[in-house]
Amino acid sequence: MKIVIVAGGTGGHLYPGIALARSLTGHDVLFAVRRGDLGREILEKEGFAIQEISGQGLPRAISFKIFTFPLKFVQGWIESKALLQRVKPDWVVGMGGYLSVPMILTAKAMRIKTLLHEQNVFPGLANRFLSRWADSVAISFPASADYFKGETWVSGLPIRPDIGQADRQKALKDFGLANDLPTFLVFGGSLGAQKLNTLVTEAWGMLLKQNMKFQILHITGSKEFERVEKLYAGMPVSAKMLPYCHDMASAYAAADAVLCRAGASTVAELQALSLPALLIPYPFASNNHQLYNAEMLQKQGMAKVILDKDLKASDIADFFASVLTAPKQARPTFQRISAPAAAQLAQFLISRA
Repeated sequence: MKIVIVAGGTGGHLYPGIALARSLTGHDVLFAVRRGDLGREILEKEGFAIQEISGQGLPRAISFKIFTFPLKFVQGWIESKALLQRVKPDWVVGMGGYLSVPMILTAKAMRIKTLLHEQNVFPGLANRFLSRWADSVAISFPASADYFKGETWVSGLPIRPDIGQADRQKALKDFGLANDLPTFLVFGGSLGAQKLNTLVTEAWGMLLKQNMKFQILHITGSKEFERVEKLYAGMPVSAKMLPYCHDMASAYAAADAVLCRAGASTVAELQALSLPALLIPYPFASNNHQLYNAEMLQKQGMAKVILDKDLKASDIADFFASVLTAPKQARPTFQRISAPAAAQLAQFLISRA
């Protein structure tokens, strides 16, 4: 069986696609990504076949992109058709994002079966639009069903199979961290989150004044690394800083608590691992979808949510202080409901090929 997975744009679309692809052992999988997508490097490391397609997101404000969008869309449509004519896949799977639009509509016109997967509680514009034509729509959360037309079913959100499998002691050693100190993991996205990076360093100072003992694994983002490195200079705390971390399974294994954004994949991974988390939804996410993701986890008692505009260093310090002072046995254990999602999606494709 041949499958084209349309993904990229953000890790929230890409990593569930990778998890699905890994569950399709023995089948031919090709990833279609936007030309110049940062996800290409990740896919190359994973060893997947890749085809780049021209594309540009629908402009949400007045800018020069209003004039380039039609051209990019037509180019993407032509390249999508050429790709599908060459590969002749059994399925085209759209993981969300604007590149799914020309690929899914072209596949539908060519009578190729199509599946959409929605990662977020509040679906993205592309998937809401495409649900009218897709053969099936798989959703991560039951609450998403109300936003779609046509057949929907709950698959859960595919997470990378190595999540939850890394050894904590080995992870701490590999990151150069002690095995007898609580570890706080901080990350804000591949490029970094300036406000989060600044406030957490202020929060560490507050905790140190209270003579609390801890260490930090801080994934700064590629654009923020040098600036954050200077913020830590002279601070009497053990901290490992990375511009980017490909091995998030080990990062999670080393962590006792997490501060991060609330992308769908991140929320699913935190849910699977039962890690205490302070979630700061990205305020500029389309339709504020990260807030819906974060609130879902908060309702389950697995996270605290603070809006980006309201966040203060003292909030961060209070959260991590509560983790340090809480009895270890008080951490709840949740069933890893996300783990079968990739296998379930793969079985759906195989059974209906």
